[in-house]
Amino acid sequence: AVVSTQSTGVLVLMSSAGGTGSGLGCKITELLKDAIPGALIVNQVVLPFSHGEVAVQSYNTLLTLSSLYLNSDSILLSHNDQYQVLARRLLPPRSKDSVSFEEMNCLISSHTAGVVLPSRKLEDEEGVLIGLDEVVQHLVPHPGYKLLALRMMPLVADHSRQFTHTSWEMLGKYCRQMLLENSILDERLVWSVKPRSELSTVHKHVSLNTSISNFVVCRGTNQELPELQDKFTVADIYQKEKVQCLFGYSSQRFEGLDKTMFVLSNAKRNGEFLDKLIEDSWTRFQARAFLYQYENFGLGADWFNDSFNVLQKVEQDYRYLSC
Repeated sequence: AVVSTQSTGVLVLMSSAGGTGSGLGCKITELLKDAIPGALIVNQVVLPFSHGEVAVQSYNTLLTLSSLYLNSDSILLSHNDQYQVLARRLLPPRSKDSVSFEEMNCLISSHTAGVVLPSRKLEDEEGVLIGLDEVVQHLVPHPGYKLLALRMMPLVADHSRQFTHTSWEMLGKYCRQMLLENSILDERLVWSVKPRSELSTVHKHVSLNTSISNFVVCRGTNQELPELQDKFTVADIYQKEKVQCLFGYSSQRFEGLDKTMFVLSNAKRNGEFLDKLIEDSWTRFQARAFLYQYENFGLGADWFNDSFNVLQKVEQDYRYLSC
């Protein structure tokens, strides 16, 4: 065992669909908050497929997120629907029709490793590492906005990596566009969606996924990196045009690639999925569907009503952020 005299942050990995991952994950988070005062807690939550994994997944996700919003410092969301599409693209052809949870979890963990592995500030010549606490404090400047999303480039299958050559300019261009369009894929991007300063007058109505804050991590050779910062310091891709971007860098190559970029963001459309989640849960709740399973363990109507109130407030807060 490794003995540490201090802890600046804890990363909790959990799912929200089933009872074990969601219930135990929330309880562990609550205990950690009391056991390590002052340490920031990040929960990575894997959200269920929209077409359903278990009958009560909407209830479990509702209860999970409302509990985490009270006890966690930030919530990194990973959507099964999105990672299934990504896995089908990156896996060998014979595996694309039967993507397993293990394969999707490998992708999620790979993306997460890209932002939690050591990195230093790009402009810091002494190489002081960026701590998890600094990342969380930067990304979550207000306790009402805790939802984070993660993107990575390049998206390359294992068998194609040795033939992949890219530039920081290209990676920055695609990552920013994926952020503006709220996509984790680099396909079917609508390049007419641009920062407002780059739009013509006729396109000023375009709705952008504007950011509260971003954490950009680059891993690999550092040539051209200073110019890269311009992609994420354009004022009008941020709320109220206040640039909030922290840059991290490591010279270590990631998974054999010469250059990789990760963008961890707190942005307007991160809360978009909550509308459908609340609607589905409320429909079941009004019909009292499956409520007996929760009432048997002391979770009555008041508990659910409190959870609805918490997430409705979060959904509205994100919805009414400016575009």
